[in-house]
Amino acid sequence: MSRPIIIFLKPKLDIEDIKRLVLKVYGLKVLSVENLDSYDDKNYHIGVDETINGNSNITRTDRHGYTLKILNTVSSQKTSAIDIQHAMIDEVSRIGIKTPKPQPNLKGDNWSMELLKSEDGGNNWFLVRLFNYLPGTLLQSVPVSMDLCYQIGDCAGKMDVALKNVSRPNGWECEFSHWSMEVIPELLQHLHHIKDGDDRHLLQTVIQEFDASVLSCYEKFQKGFIHGDMNDANIIVTSNTVFNNNKNSTGVPDYKFEAIIDFGDFSYSLYIFEAAITMIYTVLLTKDFDIVNAPGKILSGYIKHITLSDAELRFLKLCMCARLAQSIVRGALSSQNDADNTYTQNTSITGWKALKKLWPVSNEEILKKWLMV
Repeated sequence: MSRPIIIFLKPKLDIEDIKRLVLKVYGLKVLSVENLDSYDDKNYHIGVDETINGNSNITRTDRHGYTLKILNTVSSQKTSAIDIQHAMIDEVSRIGIKTPKPQPNLKGDNWSMELLKSEDGGNNWFLVRLFNYLPGTLLQSVPVSMDLCYQIGDCAGKMDVALKNVSRPNGWECEFSHWSMEVIPELLQHLHHIKDGDDRHLLQTVIQEFDASVLSCYEKFQKGFIHGDMNDANIIVTSNTVFNNNKNSTGVPDYKFEAIIDFGDFSYSLYIFEAAITMIYTVLLTKDFDIVNAPGKILSGYIKHITLSDAELRFLKLCMCARLAQSIVRGALSSQNDADNTYTQNTSITGWKALKKLWPVSNEEILKKWLMV
């Protein structure tokens, strides 16, 4: 039996609302506001004045500004998950992987519940946090080299090893979000949003096979805390090129991994899901959707730290296709509610192209190629 459809609401704030909120909760005067892409929540990059009004927990303001994150009404209720998320951030930072950290508010807390204007026209309680802003370029904006792919896989593997040190609180059970791969079969009830009959059939086939082959054997696979959303909008890179007069230089910037952001979709889940998610989102960035070299490099970096069994490796392609199906259907649902959200529309378009290229390929053939990269 599928779970009931949960409707969540986002806050609906104008610039003046944001200024009042940040001053009230953090004692910081907002000078600039930039809306950031997000499927389910509201994120803003804010610049602030150097003056701090009554917040002794912040000694000086960050010159790069901050990310104001306001969760939707459903996620705002899961406060125990927020505390685990912050523990994960601390552990990842401890091993030297850069990631934004929550900033203390006037009360010294890393989050607070605030009554804000909602997109339904009323007021609702939303969980509010402020993170230091990490400068750099999002992975989605740069050409992807094979070396960069390896670095990303290496980071994902190191991170998942470090997250083994994060304890699960007594009595805590992971509540899977609609972005968790465990709930992919529930998307079958939403396939009517896909207009083309052949496309619907393909999605149905992928989802049903994923359910029968992977989720039915769920307890046999390795689990741990995972980031759960290592996509191109959650990875920051910086230029790694030194321009000189070398006649062999192409003049095309090279990029290196810099930081990972947004642990909002973390879960206690399968390591093959972490690998598959990271691999498939990188495919979407490559020219002509490279389903061999880019994911192969990701995998080689990941399994340097997290050893995957032959059985787990055998299901990687299926998990990658299932994630694409999830992204496509979730994108269709999101577009119904927010037709102006080009972020979800673009992901859906590229997702279709990658799915139709990867799905027909022999599982044994593609796995062999990945392991040889």
